[in-house]
Amino acid sequence: ASVAIFLWAAWTNSRIALTRPADYQTFGELTVLGVYPGFLHGWFRDQTVLLLLPIAAGELIIAVLLLSSGRAARRLAVLGAVVFLLAIAPLGVGSAFPFSLTYGLALVIMAQRSNAGRPAGPDRGGAPALR
Repeated sequence: ASVAIFLWAAWTNSRIALTRPADYQTFGELTVLGVYPGFLHGWFRDQTVLLLLPIAAGELIIAVLLLSSGRAARRLAVLGAVVFLLAIAPLGVGSAFPFSLTYGLALVIMAQRSNAGRPAGPDRGGAPALR
């Protein structure tokens, strides 16, 4: 499910960035943190495509790393996902708040459980809890 969520997010952000970037302006009214409306209606408005395509690429990278059988790659994916989810939390309802916080915590817990009791070294078993 986690891979699907990040693949969907990458596709959605890419599509909207390239076809309807002004749609992201609506998030300015949904934020819970004071600096976000000014950022979204200011500099971000003029740079939407420039910013959203790298965000979508990051979401795609997270999905690919979550599919990895390597422990380090999955840890990097979880770290990237948590940073991303914390960054979007102030968007409030626009980021399905509090989903970003609870989902980030769930990813960390699942990653810890999938690695519990495994010996150090290369991981060959994958991480079913994260897929």
